[in-house]
Amino acid sequence: MLINQVLRYEGNLHDACSFAMKAALSETKVPALKVVHDEETNEVSVDVCDDPYEYGVLDVSKLPLLITVGQINGVHTVDTTIKEDSVTLARITYGIIPSGSIVYMNKDGGGSLDLLNIRSMTKIASEIGPQLNELLMKKVQLSKDKQASWGHANERLLFDDDNFV
Repeated sequence: MLINQVLRYEGNLHDACSFAMKAALSETKVPALKVVHDEETNEVSVDVCDDPYEYGVLDVSKLPLLITVGQINGVHTVDTTIKEDSVTLARITYGIIPSGSIVYMNKDGGGSLDLLNIRSMTKIASEIGPQLNELLMKKVQLSKDKQASWGHANERLLFDDDNFV
């Protein structure tokens, strides 16, 4: 299954928020910290670096995206419009990690679903989820590449060498 269109402006709010959250967290800059533990007094002190170019970034590559699959008259839909959503009998929102595994599942709507439909909807979500994640991460990387060309390429992952950076 290939995706031609990622999201429309009137699609599912939960799904769109999960995309926005993952993109925003990927751009979050956490100030560098130095944690010192005094063995004699058993006190811990945390110093925050004042240099705005000394920071770490969060690794969001394994965070899940929400994919909602609805059922309208026996047909399964993804990223429904407002009109489609108003006639959706039942929908399942899945949290899908990049490998396609499901880490969250929530059924919504007044209609019932049989096991065959649930399996079909699960297959759709686990196939589409990794594709959408790949598209999102490409956009995030493109944004980071543009920022690096502006001269702000001093990013490091938060846990470089077993130490919090």
